[in-house]
Amino acid sequence: MKLSRRTAKFLFAPTVALFMSGTMSFALTIINQGIDANFISKWLNSFGISFVIAVPIAAFAVPRIQY
Repeated sequence: MKLSRRTAKFLFAPTVALFMSGTMSFALTIINQGIDANFISKWLNSFGISFVIAVPIAAFAVPRIQY
């Protein structure tokens, strides 16, 4: 699927935020809470919070860093 340059620019920051917040919340949940029966629930909760914080930061920072 080929995206237009404008669409790709628009989707880049949320995609970066998705992968960064997912990876970091996963790692920190393991470090701080460990893996137990409620791990997925704890991780998804942390992921949701971190994604909401990461999207505006990425939307502001990525264009300034890229160019």
